[in-house]
Amino acid sequence: MSKQLFRTLFVAGAMVAAITSQGLALAAEPKPVEITAPALRAVYPSEAQSIVGRYRMSDGRSMTLRHHGRTIVADLDGEPRARLLAQPGASGWQLSSADGHMQMSIAPDADGQADTVTVSLVRTAGNQRTLALLTASGKR
Repeated sequence: MSKQLFRTLFVAGAMVAAITSQGLALAAEPKPVEITAPALRAVYPSEAQSIVGRYRMSDGRSMTLRHHGRTIVADLDGEPRARLLAQPGASGWQLSSADGHMQMSIAPDADGQADTVTVSLVRTAGNQRTLALLTASGKR
């Protein structure tokens, strides 16, 4: 191998190594992420009357919503009990657990009663996060 060819290969290899190490260093740097959630408020008894009850979810499980103190307590088969607070300013009812495990959206019917319920469940295992969406149409 000639000296010129060797130098060319050596310089090219060094450049690839430098670019790769720089790229790995950039990829490994953590970047701050800021997530803001809306402030939650108490659920008023007048609101609770329209949404408490038992619901049959799209996956066959039952969910019971009841008013307790300043929260809605959600008992969904196979899930930890969740205490939900209201998200102010939302149309219909938007509820969320303080830990973010469960979010619920409830659309009222023409009489102001709960009609369509959508539940989002966030599960975290290690560094994996999964989301399950369940729906119910009316109380059962």
